[in-house]
Amino acid sequence: MSEQPRPPISLAIGVTGHRDLVDVELPVLRARIAELLDYMAREFPGLPLQGLSSLAEGADRLFAEVALERGIPLVAVLPMPVAEYEQDFTAAASRAKFHELLGQSEVMELAAPKGLPPAGTETGRQGRYAAAGVFIASHCQVLVALWDGKPPIHRGGTADIVSYRITGYLPGSDPEGIGPEDLLADNENDLVYHIACSRAQPDGSPVAGRVPGEVGWLTDDPYEPRTSDLPLHYRNIFNHMQSFAGECLQHRTAIAQHGRSLLENRPFPPAVEHVDQLFATADWLANIYQKRVSRSLRTLYTLGFFMGLAFVLYSDLYPARWVLWAFLALFATGVYLHRQAERGAWHRRYLDYRALAEGLRVQVYWSMAGLSSPGGGRFAHDVFLQKQDVELSWIRHVMRNAAITSDADPAGVRPPSPDGVEFAIREWVGRPDSGQIGYYANRALQRSRRNVLTERVGRIALCTGIGVAGVLAVIAARLPEIWHDILLFSVGALTLSAAVREAYAFRTADKELVKQYRFMHRIFSNARRRLDTASNDAERRGILRALGDAALDEHTEWILMHRERPPEHGKL
Repeated sequence: MSEQPRPPISLAIGVTGHRDLVDVELPVLRARIAELLDYMAREFPGLPLQGLSSLAEGADRLFAEVALERGIPLVAVLPMPVAEYEQDFTAAASRAKFHELLGQSEVMELAAPKGLPPAGTETGRQGRYAAAGVFIASHCQVLVALWDGKPPIHRGGTADIVSYRITGYLPGSDPEGIGPEDLLADNENDLVYHIACSRAQPDGSPVAGRVPGEVGWLTDDPYEPRTSDLPLHYRNIFNHMQSFAGECLQHRTAIAQHGRSLLENRPFPPAVEHVDQLFATADWLANIYQKRVSRSLRTLYTLGFFMGLAFVLYSDLYPARWVLWAFLALFATGVYLHRQAERGAWHRRYLDYRALAEGLRVQVYWSMAGLSSPGGGRFAHDVFLQKQDVELSWIRHVMRNAAITSDADPAGVRPPSPDGVEFAIREWVGRPDSGQIGYYANRALQRSRRNVLTERVGRIALCTGIGVAGVLAVIAARLPEIWHDILLFSVGALTLSAAVREAYAFRTADKELVKQYRFMHRIFSNARRRLDTASNDAERRGILRALGDAALDEHTEWILMHRERPPEHGKL
């Protein structure tokens, strides 16, 4: 029997927890982990699960064992190279268990955060553990915390990682590094599944009010910080992700044949190729829904134009019943088409998939240039759509999932290759006739021409109306009645045509997009000039990071502008 195809994204469940669990509690803790994994698999069957664990003794390994028992793929996020890491496991049996789990996992060694002392020092080691915990908390959809609920004992421990997950701030880190978006935006990556546990030490019982094995969902919600059920907005996020995963599978053959790669169809590091394949999928789906939206808009406004003509014809020239029936038939056709578009969520899916594709585009080129590592600053998904509608949160979660490997080791090499920087500059930024510079120049020109045509139609309608009014004022008495009616009807038709064209241009945001495309053309052109004069690759990476931030901000403006102008049949 052939294996069922797997979607390109998964629902990642990470773990943080104490190493010194109490042996007598292990069965109940194992049962609670199993209950969660079974619950998520049952509630979101179209979204395969993936586990993230550092494979430390205690909670990490307990979670890993339960996940592997259920056939859930496991990513081992190691804070340092294996030879260095296994020195923490002094017992031979512990090392053997570590290597056993390692052999069943996809192994990922994190690059050392910048500025840390060597791993042989206590500070350096704690910093690396904290970085691994932050990485897992930043890239999973659910963080399982086997935690006693008490304040931290040392930096980077379970309590710190839970705090980071919920607040977005790691205790002990530089407060100056917190951006305004971290403070002001809703945190939609704050979901923690808390399993209360004891620790094998004096006074190791859980915090007062909790008993071993008690579970609850923790979030940053000020009104309900702890709930017994999965919060509704997270259920919506996971359902959106599941819907996207289903479309990826449904159209996988067409996407494989017609999807557009950013990597010139050449072999690249697997981590970057995965993000690129996801870009090709989102881009293809966005193009499909864009075509549906464009066709439905053109059809709706064409129907609106002929409805207006039928109304003018009936009220001013030819009050026959069939004209009314034609009007109603056109209206009914428009209502049916609009309902089809609403039922299929064409407009929302077009905007969401286009936003996802553009976020992944930045992610691909940042990865190629070596820019997405934890030591290099914020992750791409941390800055995209951060302060916008919670309905868009699923896009960031897909980006988190896609970037698990590429964020850990961008470009697949350490240090990043100069060829990756050159590739990003050549293919992403480009020249006047290529890359994003050429794209925005062409799009600005196309939208400008459409805007000029709209204004020209309006002027023609206005001038024709004034001219006909003047003619009728002078010779109306001498004109045959049929010519009088024809002139009035032509003025009505031209005026209606101009009004429909203007409404269509407003709905498609022609004027605003001209400004946006010109602005982005300037941004990329300025970046190109600075890249050409940069003295080294570090400076070029800094420019590419700033360019990516600007592109993500502008895509945010784009999606918000279009979300405010959905197709609405009733306003025709």
